[in-house]
Parts: sequence; structure tokens; C-alpha cells
Amino acid sequence: MPTRLTEAEREERRRERNRRTFSDAAYRHYDPYAAGPDGTTVGYGDPGAWADAVWAALGGQPGARVEPEPVTRRIRLLPEDIRSLDVLGLVLLPADYGALKSAFRAACLLAHPDTGGSEQAIRAVYAAFERLAKLLAD
Repeated sequence: MPTRLTEAEREERRRERNRRTFSDAAYRHYDPYAAGPDGTTVGYGDPGAWADAVWAALGGQPGARVEPEPVTRRIRLLPEDIRSLDVLGLVLLPADYGALKSAFRAACLLAHPDTGGSEQAIRAVYAAFERLAKLLAD
């Protein structure tokens, strides 16, 4: 039958377990920007170093990664389109359909007859949304 630990032995094991588990060295790698005594980065480095390591592991050359170009399109807006933006409370045409739909819903809350708007106003909101949604779809 195993012997029971004394209170002092139990406390010593708890301290040792906490020292190994919650030490500064155990969490140093989670702070990529912590400076070491010589001023260099300690731990695993900055996100660019991580990306270089991943590219190297996948067979690429470190530092030779290509950043994706943001997707932008130029759309010529007609005066009717600008009025549609104004009806939805927008200044610029949103980049995606989700942002347009959010603006549409906000405009519907203001223009709906149940919330103090008129039937003509809600029809204008629907027409503006349909017009701008077609622009984004093309």
C-alpha cells in the first residue's frame, strides 16, 4: 500500500507543479513582441517570421511570399445611382453585398409606414436597393 504524503510533501509537489506550469518561460512564446535583454525579440517572433516559417515548411522560399492584391472595381455611377445611395443613407457604394443589405435594412426601419415612414418612402428604398444591388452584381 502506497504511503500517504505529508502536508509538507504535498505543498512541495504543488509548488513544483506550479513552477513548471505557470512560469515565465512557459508563456514567453505567446508574446511575440517581448524584448529580451539584448533588445531582440524573444519567443517565436513577429507574424512575418511565422509566415516565412510556414512558406519554408511548405517548400517555398522564406520572404518570397506574395501579398494578395485587394479586389477593387471602378464603377461609374449615374445621377440615379447617387440618388439611390442618398436614399439608403450611403456616401460611397459598399464593397460587398452584405454592407449594402445592412444599409438597406437600416433605411427600411426609417422609411417603413409602421415606424413613421410612408409607402412612397419604402418603395423608394426598395428601388434604390435593387438598383445598387444590380451594380454590385455586374
